[in-house]
Amino acid sequence: MAMRHGLPGLCLALVLVTPGCGGGGSDQTDGATTPSGTPASASPASDAVLPEGTYRTDPLRAQDLVDAATAAGYPAAKAEQMAGHYTGTVVFELVVTAGTLVQDEIVDDGSPQEGFRAAYELTGANTFVATDQCGETTFDFALDDTLLTLDLVDFVAGGCDIPDDDIIAGTMVFESAPFALQDAETPGGGSPGAGSSVQVVDTFVAPFEIRLADWLDPGSAETAEHFATWQSADEQRALRVLSPVSVYRPGSRTESSPPADFTTYVLSLAGSGATMTDRVDTEVDGHPAVEVTVGLSPGAESLEGALGCPEPGLDAGECFGPQDELVLRMVVLDVAGRPVMIWERDYADQAGSLDHTSFDDMVASLHFR
Repeated sequence: MAMRHGLPGLCLALVLVTPGCGGGGSDQTDGATTPSGTPASASPASDAVLPEGTYRTDPLRAQDLVDAATAAGYPAAKAEQMAGHYTGTVVFELVVTAGTLVQDEIVDDGSPQEGFRAAYELTGANTFVATDQCGETTFDFALDDTLLTLDLVDFVAGGCDIPDDDIIAGTMVFESAPFALQDAETPGGGSPGAGSSVQVVDTFVAPFEIRLADWLDPGSAETAEHFATWQSADEQRALRVLSPVSVYRPGSRTESSPPADFTTYVLSLAGSGATMTDRVDTEVDGHPAVEVTVGLSPGAESLEGALGCPEPGLDAGECFGPQDELVLRMVVLDVAGRPVMIWERDYADQAGSLDHTSFDDMVASLHFR
Protein backbone atom coordinates (compact mmCIF):
# COMPACT_ATOMS: atom_id res chain seq x y z
CA MET A 1 0.00 0.00 0.00
CA ALA A 2 1.33 3.44 -0.87
CA MET A 3 2.21 5.88 1.92
CA ARG A 4 -0.58 8.21 3.04
CA HIS A 5 -0.11 11.91 2.44
CA GLY A 6 -0.83 13.29 5.89
CA LEU A 7 -4.49 12.35 5.60
CA PRO A 8 -6.72 14.23 8.03
CA GLY A 9 -9.25 11.39 7.97
CA LEU A 10 -11.88 9.87 5.74
CA CYS A 11 -15.54 10.94 5.71
CA LEU A 12 -16.97 7.56 4.79
CA ALA A 13 -19.89 7.17 7.21
CA LEU A 14 -18.68 3.57 7.29
CA VAL A 15 -20.72 0.82 8.85
CA LEU A 16 -17.55 -0.31 10.59
CA VAL A 17 -17.52 2.74 12.88
CA THR A 18 -19.95 5.38 14.07
CA PRO A 19 -20.62 7.78 11.16
CA GLY A 20 -19.00 11.20 11.32
CA CYS A 21 -15.77 13.04 10.59
CA GLY A 22 -12.52 14.70 12.40
CA GLY A 23 -8.73 14.18 12.98
CA GLY A 24 -5.77 12.56 11.39
CA GLY A 25 -3.54 9.61 10.76
CA SER A 26 -0.91 8.60 8.23
CA ASP A 27 0.69 5.34 7.19
CA GLN A 28 4.06 4.50 8.59
CA THR A 29 5.08 2.17 5.79
CA ASP A 30 5.57 2.42 2.07
CA GLY A 31 5.12 -0.28 -0.55
CA ALA A 32 3.24 -2.69 1.74
CA THR A 33 1.00 -5.30 0.16
CA THR A 34 -2.59 -6.26 0.79
CA PRO A 35 -3.31 -9.46 2.81
CA SER A 36 -3.57 -11.37 -0.46
CA GLY A 37 0.06 -10.46 -1.20
CA THR A 38 -0.80 -8.39 -4.28
CA PRO A 39 0.40 -4.78 -4.28
CA ALA A 40 -2.75 -2.68 -4.21
CA SER A 41 -1.13 -0.05 -6.36
CA ALA A 42 -0.06 -2.45 -9.09
CA SER A 43 -0.75 -0.79 -12.42
CA PRO A 44 -3.28 -2.42 -14.72
CA ALA A 45 -3.26 -2.04 -18.46
CA SER A 46 -3.42 1.50 -19.80
CA ASP A 47 -6.95 0.94 -21.13
CA ALA A 48 -8.27 -0.16 -17.72
CA VAL A 49 -11.84 0.60 -16.78
CA LEU A 50 -13.92 -0.03 -13.67
CA PRO A 51 -16.61 -2.45 -14.88
CA GLU A 52 -20.07 -1.91 -13.42
CA GLY A 53 -21.45 -4.59 -11.15
CA THR A 54 -21.45 -5.90 -7.61
CA TYR A 55 -18.09 -6.81 -6.06
CA ARG A 56 -17.63 -8.70 -2.77
CA THR A 57 -14.78 -9.83 -0.59
CA ASP A 58 -14.57 -13.33 0.79
CA PRO A 59 -15.99 -13.63 4.33
CA LEU A 60 -13.55 -11.93 6.68
CA ARG A 61 -12.97 -12.18 10.41
CA ALA A 62 -11.82 -9.50 12.82
CA GLN A 63 -8.21 -10.61 12.57
CA ASP A 64 -8.22 -10.10 8.79
CA LEU A 65 -9.24 -6.48 9.35
CA VAL A 66 -6.57 -6.04 12.01
CA ASP A 67 -3.96 -7.47 9.65
CA ALA A 68 -4.90 -4.95 6.95
CA ALA A 69 -4.64 -2.04 9.38
CA THR A 70 -1.30 -3.13 10.81
CA ALA A 71 0.07 -3.76 7.32
CA ALA A 72 -0.74 -0.10 6.65
CA GLY A 73 1.23 0.92 9.74
CA TYR A 74 -1.58 1.51 12.23
CA PRO A 75 -1.26 0.31 15.87
CA ALA A 76 -2.44 -3.25 16.39
CA ALA A 77 -4.14 -2.39 19.69
CA LYS A 78 -6.25 0.31 18.05
CA ALA A 79 -7.15 -1.93 15.12
CA GLU A 80 -8.16 -4.74 17.46
CA GLN A 81 -10.39 -2.36 19.39
CA MET A 82 -12.14 -1.17 16.23
CA ALA A 83 -12.63 -4.64 14.75
CA GLY A 84 -13.51 -6.34 18.03
CA HIS A 85 -17.29 -6.14 17.58
CA TYR A 86 -17.10 -8.61 14.67
CA THR A 87 -17.58 -11.95 16.41
CA GLY A 88 -18.43 -13.83 13.24
CA THR A 89 -17.76 -12.91 9.63
CA VAL A 90 -18.21 -9.82 7.49
CA VAL A 91 -18.31 -9.43 3.71
CA PHE A 92 -17.57 -6.01 2.27
CA GLU A 93 -19.45 -5.19 -0.91
CA LEU A 94 -18.96 -2.54 -3.58
CA VAL A 95 -21.75 -1.73 -6.01
CA VAL A 96 -20.40 0.12 -9.03
CA THR A 97 -22.84 1.78 -11.40
CA ALA A 98 -22.39 4.59 -13.91
CA GLY A 99 -20.68 7.29 -11.87
CA THR A 100 -21.77 5.94 -8.45
CA LEU A 101 -19.94 3.82 -5.88
CA VAL A 102 -21.79 2.29 -2.90
CA GLN A 103 -20.01 0.38 -0.11
CA ASP A 104 -22.00 -2.05 2.04
CA GLU A 105 -21.20 -4.64 4.67
CA ILE A 106 -22.88 -8.00 5.16
CA VAL A 107 -22.46 -9.36 8.69
CA ASP A 108 -22.95 -13.08 9.32
CA ASP A 109 -24.89 -13.55 6.04
CA GLY A 110 -27.37 -10.83 6.98
CA SER A 111 -28.79 -8.09 4.79
CA PRO A 112 -26.38 -5.57 3.23
CA GLN A 113 -26.06 -2.36 5.27
CA GLU A 114 -24.94 0.77 3.44
CA GLY A 115 -21.84 2.52 4.71
CA PHE A 116 -20.53 4.85 1.99
CA ARG A 117 -22.11 6.37 -1.13
CA ALA A 118 -20.24 8.64 -3.49
CA ALA A 119 -19.96 9.79 -7.05
CA TYR A 120 -16.75 8.62 -8.67
CA GLU A 121 -14.67 9.54 -11.69
CA LEU A 122 -11.76 7.75 -13.30
CA THR A 123 -8.79 10.11 -13.26
CA GLY A 124 -6.12 7.78 -14.63
CA ALA A 125 -5.46 4.30 -15.95
CA ASN A 126 -5.59 2.87 -12.42
CA THR A 127 -6.99 5.72 -10.33
CA PHE A 128 -10.43 7.06 -9.46
CA VAL A 129 -11.70 9.78 -7.13
CA ALA A 130 -14.86 9.24 -5.05
CA THR A 131 -16.64 12.43 -3.95
CA ASP A 132 -19.27 12.72 -1.24
CA GLN A 133 -20.42 15.55 1.03
CA CYS A 134 -17.31 15.21 3.19
CA GLY A 135 -14.62 15.46 0.54
CA GLU A 136 -12.70 13.62 -2.16
CA THR A 137 -11.09 10.22 -1.64
CA THR A 138 -8.53 8.95 -4.14
CA PHE A 139 -8.10 5.23 -4.79
CA ASP A 140 -5.59 3.32 -6.87
CA PHE A 141 -7.01 0.09 -8.22
CA ALA A 142 -5.84 -3.05 -9.95
CA LEU A 143 -8.16 -5.34 -11.91
CA ASP A 144 -7.07 -8.93 -12.44
CA ASP A 145 -9.80 -10.66 -14.43
CA THR A 146 -12.72 -10.36 -11.99
CA LEU A 147 -10.71 -9.37 -8.88
CA LEU A 148 -10.61 -5.69 -7.91
CA THR A 149 -7.91 -4.61 -5.45
CA LEU A 150 -8.09 -1.13 -3.91
CA ASP A 151 -5.58 1.17 -2.26
CA LEU A 152 -6.92 4.24 -0.48
CA VAL A 153 -4.16 6.75 -1.17
CA ASP A 154 -5.42 10.26 -0.45
CA PHE A 155 -8.24 12.31 1.02
CA VAL A 156 -9.10 16.00 0.68
CA ALA A 157 -11.56 17.06 3.38
CA GLY A 158 -14.77 18.90 2.66
CA GLY A 159 -17.44 20.01 5.10
CA CYS A 160 -17.48 17.32 7.84
CA ASP A 161 -15.88 16.75 11.22
CA ILE A 162 -13.89 13.56 10.75
CA PRO A 163 -13.19 11.09 13.59
CA ASP A 164 -9.51 10.37 14.14
CA ASP A 165 -10.06 6.66 13.57
CA ASP A 166 -12.06 6.89 10.35
CA ILE A 167 -9.01 6.41 8.15
CA ILE A 168 -8.28 3.13 9.93
CA ALA A 169 -11.84 2.00 9.24
CA GLY A 170 -11.41 2.90 5.58
CA THR A 171 -8.25 0.83 5.41
CA MET A 172 -10.01 -2.15 6.94
CA VAL A 173 -12.96 -1.93 4.55
CA PHE A 174 -11.16 -1.32 1.29
CA GLU A 175 -7.84 -3.11 1.79
CA SER A 176 -8.51 -6.28 3.82
CA ALA A 177 -9.08 -8.41 0.71
CA PRO A 178 -9.72 -8.16 -3.03
CA PHE A 179 -13.29 -7.66 -4.25
CA ALA A 180 -14.59 -10.30 -6.68
CA LEU A 181 -17.07 -9.30 -9.38
CA GLN A 182 -20.22 -11.34 -8.76
CA ASP A 183 -21.74 -13.56 -11.45
CA ALA A 184 -19.40 -12.25 -14.13
CA GLU A 185 -20.27 -13.82 -17.49
CA THR A 186 -16.84 -13.41 -19.06
CA PRO A 187 -13.28 -12.77 -17.84
CA GLY A 188 -12.89 -9.12 -17.06
CA GLY A 189 -16.50 -8.72 -15.93
CA GLY A 190 -18.60 -9.32 -19.04
CA SER A 191 -21.08 -6.65 -19.96
CA PRO A 192 -21.55 -3.71 -17.58
CA GLY A 193 -23.71 -4.67 -14.65
CA ALA A 194 -23.90 -8.34 -15.65
CA GLY A 195 -25.29 -10.38 -12.79
CA SER A 196 -25.61 -7.36 -10.52
CA SER A 197 -28.36 -7.47 -7.88
CA VAL A 198 -28.47 -3.66 -7.97
CA GLN A 199 -30.60 -2.20 -10.73
CA VAL A 200 -30.41 1.42 -11.89
CA VAL A 201 -33.52 2.75 -13.66
CA ASP A 202 -32.68 6.10 -15.23
CA THR A 203 -35.66 5.98 -17.61
CA PHE A 204 -38.16 6.23 -14.73
CA VAL A 205 -39.75 9.63 -14.09
CA ALA A 206 -38.08 9.60 -10.66
CA PRO A 207 -34.78 7.81 -11.48
CA PHE A 208 -33.80 5.27 -8.84
CA GLU A 209 -31.59 2.36 -7.94
CA ILE A 210 -32.66 -0.69 -5.97
CA ARG A 211 -31.06 -3.89 -4.73
CA LEU A 212 -33.16 -6.85 -5.87
CA ALA A 213 -33.98 -9.81 -3.66
CA ASP A 214 -32.31 -13.02 -4.78
CA TRP A 215 -35.65 -14.52 -5.88
CA LEU A 216 -35.96 -11.93 -8.64
CA ASP A 217 -34.37 -12.36 -12.06
CA PRO A 218 -32.44 -9.17 -13.00
CA GLY A 219 -32.75 -10.19 -16.65
CA SER A 220 -36.54 -9.93 -16.49
CA ALA A 221 -36.43 -6.14 -16.12
CA GLU A 222 -38.97 -4.07 -18.04
CA THR A 223 -38.65 -0.33 -17.57
CA ALA A 224 -40.42 2.74 -18.91
CA GLU A 225 -41.01 6.35 -17.91
CA HIS A 226 -43.69 5.54 -15.33
CA PHE A 227 -43.24 1.82 -14.69
CA ALA A 228 -40.55 -0.74 -13.86
CA THR A 229 -40.93 -4.42 -13.05
CA TRP A 230 -38.97 -7.60 -12.37
CA GLN A 231 -40.22 -11.12 -11.76
CA SER A 232 -39.03 -14.44 -10.41
CA ALA A 233 -37.78 -17.11 -12.79
CA ASP A 234 -41.04 -19.07 -12.36
CA GLU A 235 -43.09 -15.87 -12.90
CA GLN A 236 -45.03 -16.49 -9.67
CA ARG A 237 -43.75 -13.39 -7.88
CA ALA A 238 -42.91 -9.91 -9.09
CA LEU A 239 -41.74 -6.48 -8.00
CA ARG A 240 -43.45 -3.40 -9.47
CA VAL A 241 -42.63 0.30 -9.30
CA LEU A 242 -45.32 2.63 -10.66
CA SER A 243 -45.80 6.39 -10.86
CA PRO A 244 -49.33 6.50 -12.30
CA VAL A 245 -50.26 9.00 -15.00
CA SER A 246 -53.97 8.36 -14.38
CA VAL A 247 -56.36 6.27 -12.29
CA TYR A 248 -59.80 4.75 -12.64
CA ARG A 249 -61.64 5.79 -9.51
CA PRO A 250 -63.99 3.16 -8.06
CA GLY A 251 -67.21 2.99 -10.08
CA SER A 252 -65.86 5.15 -12.91
CA ARG A 253 -65.18 4.03 -16.48
CA THR A 254 -63.24 7.19 -17.23
CA GLU A 255 -59.61 7.72 -16.29
CA SER A 256 -58.73 10.79 -14.26
CA SER A 257 -55.59 12.43 -12.91
CA PRO A 258 -54.07 10.90 -9.77
CA PRO A 259 -55.39 12.62 -6.63
CA ALA A 260 -53.06 15.16 -5.05
CA ASP A 261 -52.93 13.22 -1.76
CA PHE A 262 -52.33 9.88 -3.38
CA THR A 263 -51.51 7.95 -0.22
CA THR A 264 -54.85 8.93 1.34
CA TYR A 265 -56.59 7.96 -1.90
CA VAL A 266 -55.01 4.50 -1.94
CA LEU A 267 -55.99 3.87 1.68
CA SER A 268 -59.53 5.07 0.91
CA LEU A 269 -59.98 2.15 -1.49
CA ALA A 270 -60.78 0.10 1.61
CA GLY A 271 -64.20 1.75 1.46
CA SER A 272 -64.76 0.35 -2.03
CA GLY A 273 -63.93 -3.29 -1.40
CA ALA A 274 -60.14 -3.34 -1.12
CA THR A 275 -58.56 -4.93 1.94
CA MET A 276 -55.84 -2.95 3.71
CA THR A 277 -53.94 -4.78 6.45
CA ASP A 278 -50.66 -4.60 8.37
CA ARG A 279 -50.19 -0.87 7.85
CA VAL A 280 -46.82 0.61 8.81
CA ASP A 281 -45.85 4.28 8.66
CA THR A 282 -42.27 4.43 7.46
CA GLU A 283 -39.72 6.28 5.30
CA VAL A 284 -38.18 5.43 1.94
CA ASP A 285 -34.92 7.19 1.13
CA GLY A 286 -35.98 10.00 3.48
CA HIS A 287 -39.51 10.32 2.06
CA PRO A 288 -42.50 9.69 4.37
CA ALA A 289 -44.33 6.55 3.23
CA VAL A 290 -47.03 4.07 4.16
CA GLU A 291 -46.57 0.32 3.80
CA VAL A 292 -49.66 -1.87 3.65
CA THR A 293 -50.86 -5.22 2.35
CA VAL A 294 -53.54 -4.81 -0.35
CA GLY A 295 -56.12 -7.31 -1.56
CA LEU A 296 -59.75 -7.42 -2.67
CA SER A 297 -62.65 -8.59 -0.53
CA PRO A 298 -64.57 -11.64 -1.86
CA GLY A 299 -67.49 -10.53 -3.98
CA ALA A 300 -66.37 -6.90 -4.16
CA GLU A 301 -66.84 -4.90 -7.33
CA SER A 302 -63.85 -4.71 -9.65
CA LEU A 303 -61.22 -2.11 -8.82
CA GLU A 304 -59.29 -2.50 -12.08
CA GLY A 305 -57.24 0.60 -12.73
CA ALA A 306 -57.85 2.01 -9.25
CA LEU A 307 -54.13 1.98 -8.41
CA GLY A 308 -53.20 3.59 -11.68
CA CYS A 309 -52.05 3.37 -15.27
CA PRO A 310 -48.46 3.66 -16.55
CA GLU A 311 -49.60 5.30 -19.81
CA PRO A 312 -52.51 7.56 -20.76
CA GLY A 313 -55.41 6.13 -22.75
CA LEU A 314 -55.24 2.58 -21.41
CA ASP A 315 -58.38 0.63 -20.55
CA ALA A 316 -58.90 -0.08 -16.84
CA GLY A 317 -58.09 -3.76 -17.40
CA GLU A 318 -54.66 -2.81 -18.73
CA CYS A 319 -53.87 -0.86 -15.57
CA PHE A 320 -53.34 -1.89 -11.95
CA GLY A 321 -55.77 -2.42 -9.11
CA PRO A 322 -56.55 -4.81 -6.24
CA GLN A 323 -57.60 -8.28 -7.39
CA ASP A 324 -59.01 -11.16 -5.39
CA GLU A 325 -56.43 -13.66 -6.66
CA LEU A 326 -53.48 -11.43 -5.74
CA VAL A 327 -51.93 -10.05 -2.58
CA LEU A 328 -49.79 -6.93 -2.87
CA ARG A 329 -47.32 -5.81 -0.19
CA MET A 330 -47.14 -2.13 -1.11
CA VAL A 331 -45.36 1.08 -0.18
CA VAL A 332 -46.90 4.39 -1.23
CA LEU A 333 -45.01 7.69 -1.14
CA ASP A 334 -44.55 11.05 -2.84
CA VAL A 335 -41.31 11.89 -4.65
CA ALA A 336 -40.90 15.49 -5.78
CA GLY A 337 -44.66 15.90 -6.10
CA ARG A 338 -45.18 12.61 -7.93
CA PRO A 339 -46.99 9.58 -6.50
CA VAL A 340 -44.86 6.43 -6.44
CA MET A 341 -45.88 2.91 -5.47
CA ILE A 342 -43.58 -0.07 -4.96
CA TRP A 343 -45.12 -3.47 -4.40
CA GLU A 344 -44.42 -7.16 -4.32
CA ARG A 345 -47.04 -9.15 -6.22
CA ASP A 346 -47.88 -12.61 -4.93
CA TYR A 347 -50.74 -14.98 -5.66
CA ALA A 348 -53.25 -15.17 -2.82
CA ASP A 349 -53.02 -18.96 -2.51
CA GLN A 350 -49.31 -18.76 -1.66
CA ALA A 351 -49.18 -15.47 0.23
CA GLY A 352 -49.68 -17.07 3.64
CA SER A 353 -46.37 -18.91 3.34
CA LEU A 354 -44.35 -15.84 2.32
CA ASP A 355 -42.18 -13.64 4.49
CA HIS A 356 -41.98 -10.03 3.31
CA THR A 357 -38.56 -9.43 4.88
CA SER A 358 -36.90 -9.47 1.46
CA PHE A 359 -39.40 -6.87 0.22
CA ASP A 360 -38.60 -4.62 3.18
CA ASP A 361 -34.89 -5.04 2.40
CA MET A 362 -35.49 -3.96 -1.21
CA VAL A 363 -37.47 -0.93 -0.10
CA ALA A 364 -34.71 -0.02 2.38
CA SER A 365 -32.16 -0.16 -0.45
CA LEU A 366 -34.20 2.11 -2.74
CA HIS A 367 -32.44 5.37 -3.56
CA PHE A 368 -33.85 8.09 -5.80
CA ARG A 369 -31.08 9.64 -7.87
